[in-house]
Amino acid sequence: MKIIKIVNDFKEISIMYKYIKFFTVIFLIHGCINPNQIEQARIKADNLLNNISSGNAYDAFPEKYFPRSQTELLLNELSYKCDFANRKGNFINDFYQKERTDEQVSFIYEFYLKCDSIRFILTYKLGQEPELIKFQLQPIEKENDMITKPERRLKF
Repeated sequence: MKIIKIVNDFKEISIMYKYIKFFTVIFLIHGCINPNQIEQARIKADNLLNNISSGNAYDAFPEKYFPRSQTELLLNELSYKCDFANRKGNFINDFYQKERTDEQVSFIYEFYLKCDSIRFILTYKLGQEPELIKFQLQPIEKENDMITKPERRLKF
């Protein structure tokens, strides 16, 4: 009789342990990655690219990360020399990173432009309001470990 009670108690503890593990994992995932923040950052990234084509993107680049003179030069090159308004391409994927205490998400796009075929990597620091902290340009031929959906890449 005692053995049966011990076995039944063990089963109950085992089931409770499984539930505790399950909810702990859910809590950790939910606590680490907030889909709303990532969605807000993605909207900002899409708007930024649209604003580059219309020539209204300067305010999206915080001066603490992007010196105004260099930003203006880059955006003018993209708008006029590269004819960014007539770009052909698409969003490839996002890439979540945690650096020290900061959570970041990078959005990767590839476009055929008049001047070249370019990969854009827009990185946002997540928080109350997503903030653009990196704006990288790469040739699409260059390998990049952040690309998790290679089937979406442009052909080169």
